[in-house]
Order: sequence, then C-alpha cells, then structure tokens
Amino acid sequence: MVSIRWHTRDFNRVLQQFTRHHKARVWDVLRKVAFDVIRAVAIRTPVDTGRARAAWVAFLERNGVTAPPVKSKHADNKAIEEGRKSASWRFSKLANTITVTNGVHYITALEFGSSQQAPEGMLRRTLAEFKGRFIKYMRRRK
Repeated sequence: MVSIRWHTRDFNRVLQQFTRHHKARVWDVLRKVAFDVIRAVAIRTPVDTGRARAAWVAFLERNGVTAPPVKSKHADNKAIEEGRKSASWRFSKLANTITVTNGVHYITALEFGSSQQAPEGMLRRTLAEFKGRFIKYMRRRK
C-alpha cells in the first residue's frame, strides 16, 4: 500500500473561496475532484494483468463514475477480481476527506517507477499536475 500526503493548504483556501463565490457545496466539489484525480491515476496505472488498475476502477464504478478499461492483451480475470477486492475507500463529510486505498501488494513499487509503462509513477504525478490545474481553474472562475 502506498500512502501519499497531499499538502492542501493552497488548494483548501482556493476551494473555500470558490465555493463561497459560486454558492457551491464544498463536499460536492471535493467529490468531483476526487473522482477526476482517481480516474486520471487509473488511466496512468500500468496494465499487465489488470490487477492494479482494477482497484482504482472499482472505486470509480462503485460510485457511479465512468472508469477506464481494465483489460489488456495479458489481462487475467482472476487478477482483475483480486484488484477489485483490494480497493477500499472512506468518505467523511464531517472532515471533508475522501480516502481511497489501492491494496494491491505491489502498488508502491509501481508508484515509485518499477514499470516501464509508468516510470514516473501515477499518483504523485497526477496530484502535482491536478493541483496546479485546479487552482488555476478556480481562480479564473472567481
């Protein structure tokens, strides 16, 4: 399991301003952001057997969000099912937090470049790009 801490001070400040200005609910915006981030991470997750991507996809599908395909020419239905079962998540409206876990045993190795398909990882790269884009987007919409 990989644990990444996303420093969100700037993000939270801009999110509060955005929701106040647009009379949007923070929770609704946060859920949308979480789904967009995990969809992007899933797309970047290398696919061999499909196990690692299946964990991200399970989160999206079980929450009614369109997800990228899991299959590849080497996809293994048993591995895909194991990946789906390894996914977990927790929503906390009170704390405005969404925790998504990919429990595939080699996800940390993938994140830190063990695959030639994603040598820069998936999650850290996506969060860095997304944070900058989202803050710019929200500031333009004020």
